[in-house]
Amino acid sequence: MPGTDMYVANENAEGHGEICFRGRNIFMGYYKDEKSTRGTLDENGFLHTGDLGYVDSDGFVYLTGRIKELIITAGGENVAPLLIESLLKQEMPQVLSNCMVVGDKRKFLGVLICLYTAKDKNDNPTEVLAPELVRFFSKNGIQVQTTQEAMNSVGVNQLIREAIERANIKTISRAQSVQGWRVLPTDFAIDTGELTATMKLRRKFVEKKYEEFVEDMYRSPLPSCLASPQHEKTVAALQAKL
Repeated sequence: MPGTDMYVANENAEGHGEICFRGRNIFMGYYKDEKSTRGTLDENGFLHTGDLGYVDSDGFVYLTGRIKELIITAGGENVAPLLIESLLKQEMPQVLSNCMVVGDKRKFLGVLICLYTAKDKNDNPTEVLAPELVRFFSKNGIQVQTTQEAMNSVGVNQLIREAIERANIKTISRAQSVQGWRVLPTDFAIDTGELTATMKLRRKFVEKKYEEFVEDMYRSPLPSCLASPQHEKTVAALQAKL
């Protein structure tokens, strides 16, 4: 944009960092409030947006998340969860309504998964799967009607596993690979506290609410139905039908 300077602060090895702008059309400072201005602009007059992103070889700017949402793994790797969540949604658009990546101070990343479900009279999600999702599963040889059945279904979790593996191939580093997951009993919603009025994830609230799911996932990354002795035979039979 004419009259605007931009750079990426604190870049990592992949060129990702905080997007910063400077210009008369961006922010010149607070009127007669030098102290607040100094707290907003750096010494070179750049506004630090708090947005994470990178610039490609053609000069296009891509936003990948917010600094305040950044996950720092046990290995010290900085991970922007929004980018990974977007990849997961792209790999299972018929299945995944919402998801949230976790892994702060953990040895690996995990993801909490919400399936598409039917709504009640107040437009809040129920534990009954959406008709379209039931049909999708049925076409893949999987007979489930509720989130509880899906949570314990080898077929559902195998589809999720394959989608996660495809998404992991597209991540920029091993630290961004998802290694565990759990399907949640209901979708996220405003009324139940997981989403803000503007549909943003309340990450700390979600992680606290589903703390038992998170801890179980870090004890055993795979859902129990995939960790059973009969798992490999069941998966082979399922794949033969696809």
